[in-house]
Amino acid sequence: MQPVVRYAALLFIIMFAASCSTQKNTLLTRTYHQVTAKYNAFFNGRESYRTGVRNMERDFRYDYNKVLPVFLYTDPDLARSAAPHMDRAIDKASKVINNKSITVRPEEGRGSLFGRDEEFYQLNEYNKWVRQSYLLAGKAHFHKHDFVSATQAFMYVIREYALNEERHEARVWLMRTYIESQRFNEARLLLEQIIDDPEFPADLEGELYATVADYHLRLGQPARAAENLERALKQTRGKSTRVRYNYILAQLYESIGDNSRASDYYARVIGMNPPYEMVFNARLGQAGVVETGSGETGQMINTLERMLRDEKNRDFEDQIYYALGNIYLRDGDEENAIRHYKLAATARGTNPSQKSITYLSLADIYFEHPDYVTAAEYYDSALINMDRDFPDMEALQAKSAVLNALVDNILIYRLEDSLQLLASMSETERNRKIDDIIAMARQEEADARERERLAQQTPQYRTARTAQSARYQAERTGDGSWYFYNPSAVTFGQNEFESIWGERRLEDNWRRSSRQTIAPAMMADAGRDPVADAEEEDEDAPEQGSREFYLRDIPLTEEAMMNSHYRLEEALYNMGLIFKDELRDLERSEEAFLELVRRYPEGYYALPALYDLYNMSMDNNNLSAAGRYEQMIVDGYPGSPYAAILTNPDYFREYEEKLQAAERYYEETFYLFRDGYFEEVADRALYASAMWPGSDLIPRFEYLRTLSYGSRGNIPVFRDMLTEYISSYPGTEMAENAMQFIAYLDDDYAEAVQFAEVVTETDIYLDDKEDEHYFVVIVDNNQDIINRMVFNIVNFNVDNFPRFDLNVSSESFTRSYHILRVEGLPDLPVSMDYFKRFRASEDVYAETGQTDFPQFVISDNNYGIFMKDRNIASYLNFFEEEYLVR
Repeated sequence: MQPVVRYAALLFIIMFAASCSTQKNTLLTRTYHQVTAKYNAFFNGRESYRTGVRNMERDFRYDYNKVLPVFLYTDPDLARSAAPHMDRAIDKASKVINNKSITVRPEEGRGSLFGRDEEFYQLNEYNKWVRQSYLLAGKAHFHKHDFVSATQAFMYVIREYALNEERHEARVWLMRTYIESQRFNEARLLLEQIIDDPEFPADLEGELYATVADYHLRLGQPARAAENLERALKQTRGKSTRVRYNYILAQLYESIGDNSRASDYYARVIGMNPPYEMVFNARLGQAGVVETGSGETGQMINTLERMLRDEKNRDFEDQIYYALGNIYLRDGDEENAIRHYKLAATARGTNPSQKSITYLSLADIYFEHPDYVTAAEYYDSALINMDRDFPDMEALQAKSAVLNALVDNILIYRLEDSLQLLASMSETERNRKIDDIIAMARQEEADARERERLAQQTPQYRTARTAQSARYQAERTGDGSWYFYNPSAVTFGQNEFESIWGERRLEDNWRRSSRQTIAPAMMADAGRDPVADAEEEDEDAPEQGSREFYLRDIPLTEEAMMNSHYRLEEALYNMGLIFKDELRDLERSEEAFLELVRRYPEGYYALPALYDLYNMSMDNNNLSAAGRYEQMIVDGYPGSPYAAILTNPDYFREYEEKLQAAERYYEETFYLFRDGYFEEVADRALYASAMWPGSDLIPRFEYLRTLSYGSRGNIPVFRDMLTEYISSYPGTEMAENAMQFIAYLDDDYAEAVQFAEVVTETDIYLDDKEDEHYFVVIVDNNQDIINRMVFNIVNFNVDNFPRFDLNVSSESFTRSYHILRVEGLPDLPVSMDYFKRFRASEDVYAETGQTDFPQFVISDNNYGIFMKDRNIASYLNFFEEEYLVR
């Protein structure tokens, strides 16, 4: 009987399986394929996905100097490491989709059906685990950071399974995908759809609120992020996630100044017994939100100092010192704040970004003093160690660049002033002074070597040395000398530098402990012997440390002294401009300009310095000082444009009218040249030179005049005129064209004529329709019109092309016109559609007082040619022939 039973059972299984084809839709087939899908391929795929997610969360490293991420899938390196698990999940999901999908409609009236409502018969998929597999594949693609494939999967679920519950989860994940892709506008629109859906399930609200919190966090809206994260926290179960949400809430409330709630949330984190690193940072966070002047301040300082003595905090000393510095700074104790920040800069630590934040805090303090030289050093050091995604990175880089430019000019001033002082001494006095400098330099070298030796042996030495520098800075008092020339500041800056970095020569890569690691390699790449080169170059140079070594830069001749004065004067003027325009430190700007005028009343920069002093006085409503500077300009420089500006209230209007008239006159002259009216062009060019002497357009007028004479056919005379033009306007674009003309004339006159036609016709542009294209509109050079048009174009983009990430850039074109360029158009058909819609829209000119501006589509290559040629009519002809007519 046993063989018979086994045979019968096998036969039953075969018959059952045959009856359960996916082409049949019965209760039996649905049950069979759902069970076999769920507990086979789908189960294995989901487990692989969960393993990948757990690994990503396990390996994620928090940066406590930033607000922690709501979700732990943001690290691209972890996404790559999880890719094998995600690929397996995608593969298993695909098998379910391919083998277990039931899309055929069930037969109506069959008793085996459990639902007869109309909605059931409209489903596109009757196997739940096929729908779940699409979701699983989308989430796996998402965690691989393949956001394009993830978007396609989630949108498929939303579109095809609009009657099933899976659509809700797909919408949440699609919103996350948009956020990770920085498609925030689309994320907002999708969120509005979710909120308006009354069928959205309550069990997904926690995931939704967390996603919304992440959305607001990415947009820099901490209050709204906190509001939604609190809602998410109420519906979140996992301990690690709840701990992270509490920590994020503490950080968010700290960022908006709600220190009481921030402290409460930090306390909650500590009470949840998370890993020690988070406990440690939560305690530092509590220290950061202690109210100034409260009794808790001293208690928190004692707590942090006890933490310094705790052996398990040895790797966090830098953060503890930094937290102490923050407390002292908030309490107004700047001396102790600086001392602890400097201790933090040299203390041990495991957080690589902490050093950048410490340097940045020091830089901000010195900037506010203001001590720009020291601030520049610290900003520079902060940027060296800073992550590229640090908040406001570009602004910090710009600020550092401004300060470095200022310091360069301050150092030039100090150097030239010192050299001139030495030059003014008698030879005996100068030699005695140089001997003192040599002795001091030798002693400093010996001290530096000793500091370097001790620093290498005892790391704590650097800490002590930094603290000593801090005390020196705090005890230093002014001697009444001018801010930009303070020898004690120079000495302090050098000591400060060496206390952190050791002795380093001022050269590229000075932060390396030994330049030998890079310099020989660079020289070897050039195929040269660095030692031999150094000996060859320094063969006639004076020995370092000798009198001759120091004497060589002292301006002892009349020419050398003149050049020194020019460098010093230029440095003073640059300092004044940087203080005024970049740092808005008008007090020090005035000091620099006044020092310049005092030392160089007849110098090249005296007049613009006086005009800057006049403007600053007017801005400060100091009318007496402004009147004094005005009189100095009018009396001392009566024929200058500055005097004309001050004495003629209509000067700028008249000047602008002249510029516009010159541009219109040039355009008319160019069109006459293009049409062959060469005699008239020559006459108009002569008139322009007399009418607008000094105008930037004069080289172009003269170029047209030269070409017009060339049309008479006298090649030798034409060649001489071109040569004369090159010598009169060297370095200009037209001079380069003239040199090319001469080359053509030397080869063949016919080619020269052909070249002239090329220069003046539309053939200069390329037929490259496969290139990236921009939409360009040329508007009047009026700031109100420019601002309004940018606003109108942005609105036009949102209303008409919301799917594309379009950007509007602004660029000066001529004195009369300004270019607005729309970038991000994906291809030529979309670009031309944009052009047609823009041309048909009346709203784009709203509140400009205009009804039309020149507009066209142009390729990237042709845009570069257009900006060189700057002939609107020429390109419009090309655009019409190549884009509109064809």
